[in-house]
Amino acid sequence: MKKKMVIGLYIRVSTDKQAQEGFSLEGQEVEGTQLAHKMFGKDIILKVYIDEGISAKSTKGRTDLNRMLKDVERGALDAIITYKVSRLSRTLSDSLKIVEDIHRAKVRFISIKEGEYGTSHANLQFNILASVAQYQREELAENVQLGMIQRARNGKFNGGKVLGKRKIIPTCEAGGDRVII
Repeated sequence: MKKKMVIGLYIRVSTDKQAQEGFSLEGQEVEGTQLAHKMFGKDIILKVYIDEGISAKSTKGRTDLNRMLKDVERGALDAIITYKVSRLSRTLSDSLKIVEDIHRAKVRFISIKEGEYGTSHANLQFNILASVAQYQREELAENVQLGMIQRARNGKFNGGKVLGKRKIIPTCEAGGDRVII
């Protein structure tokens, strides 16, 4: 009897709001399942790994990504499907290490939107897309920081819950105000 192929489907969204209100997780799972059946047939085992509301800036705290990588290491998966390279990671060094570990284990890595990796051309494409994902994350962080600085300059609140009282004391010598919490 032929062993059933085990396909890992990794899906992720960045924010809790996307996880709770959006259809992105469901959409990624539906498209990943369809591609798995199209590529490997109906007689497969599909293991779904979901990181809800977690940034791809780091692999820390991404429980299901790390669980999937342990399954790769122990030879429990034949292929991994993810929606886009940016779902895997938005840090170039993490992306390269993850895919190197996947390839070393002889597991196929497939992006629904960008194709399968493993050839020299596909690996170049992966490197470019992983770099672009990191660039987008860094650019967004810069834009958010700039916006928050401007909001603060305009006297607007930038954050979550206020956990105490603030007292603003004018300072003559510095020409500004000093905030005491």
